[in-house]
Amino acid sequence: DILKIDRTYISQLMHRPEDHAATRAIVALGRLKQLRTVAAGIEQEDQMVELLRFRCEYGQGSLFSDPLDADGVSRLLQLD
Repeated sequence: DILKIDRTYISQLMHRPEDHAATRAIVALGRLKQLRTVAAGIEQEDQMVELLRFRCEYGQGSLFSDPLDADGVSRLLQLD
């Protein structure tokens, strides 16, 4: 099972202490409940670094790739 952290928390992760604390707590809750955690909406490297520090297991967002249609995903998976 996966616990997904909404992009609204991630977008303000580095600017709003309450979103920082909430995100850290969500990741901790995921570990406690033995759930994998995924953060949505990662756009900046400092967000990724902080999420890794929290031990968030997965991330998605424009830092890694713009949204892709099915053909785009297929092409991405065929890259060496």
